[in-house]
Amino acid sequence: MLDPRTGYVLSRAAVLIENGTIKAADLLQHVHAQAPTAAKTVDIGRATLLPGLIDSHTRLLLDVVVPPEVERERHLNGTFAPELLLAIVESPTKRAFLGAQMAREGLESGITTVRNLGHSGIDGDTKSRDAINAGRVLDPRILASARKLITRGDYLQNLNPALSDAILNQESHRCN
Repeated sequence: MLDPRTGYVLSRAAVLIENGTIKAADLLQHVHAQAPTAAKTVDIGRATLLPGLIDSHTRLLLDVVVPPEVERERHLNGTFAPELLLAIVESPTKRAFLGAQMAREGLESGITTVRNLGHSGIDGDTKSRDAINAGRVLDPRILASARKLITRGDYLQNLNPALSDAILNQESHRCN
């Protein structure tokens, strides 16, 4: 078991779980002394047990499409973001399901906390966080950012103003 406080790997380690909550994680003999006599034992063999991982740079409700490098180079300001064009045509419900799917894939990979950095529509990441906290969805903890603060000239300069306004209104709070 990897101990993140010390950086050491403990061999012959154990984890005590009661009612879905980790009560102890230490050397086998220390955990065994705390465990009830009827505790179920699961031997994971020679596998390494890690603490939950944190992904501190996610955009769960945005399906990122990366264009070929040649196409990216044709745009002068370097902030061409085709995934944002797709975001304004997707329904909030479809994006919420996408976010739940992406979060679940992370959870199944060992990520127990994510910091979402926006592009979640008007309230996608905050509502997802609330659903997880209420126990309605089993996904990693979300540190939500909500919509970002932005000025008109800072972002999406190459887009038609009608498109950029739609994206800005949905994905951010505009400051003047």
